[in-house]
Amino acid sequence: MFEARDALEPATIVFCIEAGWLEAEALLMVKSLRKWGGRLGESRVLAVVPRKGTGPSRKSIAALEELNVEVIDGSAFNHRPWYNFNNKVVGVLVAEEVAETPAIVWLDSDVLFLSPPEGLGLFPGEEFAARRETLPPNESEDDGPFARTMRWSCDAVGVPWREIPRLPASAPFRAQRMHLNAGVYAFRNGMGFATTYAGHVDVLIERGVTLEGGNYYFNEQAAVMLTAVGRRLRFRELSVADHHMVFPAQIDLAGSPSIADSHLIHYSASMSPTHWPRLMERFRRERPEHYEWLHEHGPIDRKAPPATPSLLVHKVSRKLRGEIHRWKCLRAESARVRVPARHAAIGRPMRPFATAGLAEAKAVSDNAAYK
Repeated sequence: MFEARDALEPATIVFCIEAGWLEAEALLMVKSLRKWGGRLGESRVLAVVPRKGTGPSRKSIAALEELNVEVIDGSAFNHRPWYNFNNKVVGVLVAEEVAETPAIVWLDSDVLFLSPPEGLGLFPGEEFAARRETLPPNESEDDGPFARTMRWSCDAVGVPWREIPRLPASAPFRAQRMHLNAGVYAFRNGMGFATTYAGHVDVLIERGVTLEGGNYYFNEQAAVMLTAVGRRLRFRELSVADHHMVFPAQIDLAGSPSIADSHLIHYSASMSPTHWPRLMERFRRERPEHYEWLHEHGPIDRKAPPATPSLLVHKVSRKLRGEIHRWKCLRAESARVRVPARHAAIGRPMRPFATAGLAEAKAVSDNAAYK
């Protein structure tokens, strides 16, 4: 619990929107933000269209405008439209160009605000805030199953593996090397976060960094953490209440944290028709004050076919290009073992990566900057 809730600095919120299920999720997210987001819900909000020919309907644009949301064409920033997660890169690049607030908050479209967040944003002196990700390829051991890929990612962008801090155990999470969930985070405006992040994504894709089987989708998320560490940003970990993941498998999982006190939930595919009844039952038990509002909205089908032939062409083209990239990565899989054990220090001295609110986290400093 934060003592000075009003100390959060003004923020600009940014998310991406495209025709289809992302459109439905984004509209619901903004409605919940304006209704239950408190002071954060009064922020300037940017909806970025990341690819040409995939914009939302006129009806959706009108609905966004009624919610005082600015819709911006960001396609000029997107030189890798086939990589689905590059839309997030485009969103923060646009935000860093136009935002005038000290802080910028990125939101995935599949989040819901249930009450005013207490720590989503930046307090004075902070530069980055996010929640740890506990799913693969997070790593708790230096010789664990994903350590090789994460070392490869570090080497690709010039951030030493030894500088990735260890996050202490914090219920319900165990201790682990820093790996962040890129669905909800805040960064300080004017520090070049977005540019560095975009550059890291480019390098990871171009170097063919993958998990076993050619899975490269995680590169965008890894780039967020590598940017924070590489730029030595002053970091605070978001609480579960301010970013509560509710994956489908966790909807009714025994021991899963209650959503009764959550300010924001990140539901992933839990609002799909398949999982909708279980999610509604959980809302009925734990957030009855939101049950009717959400129930009236209904489920969101991520598997629904594109509404127009042109959108179908876009989807098939992205899928094909993505498979070509995966195939190339698989052919170059032998490169995966060539991960240097050490990194040479280059550049000018910089401050160590700083963590706030993580008393046992190891602050690391090598007196070297890594580009």
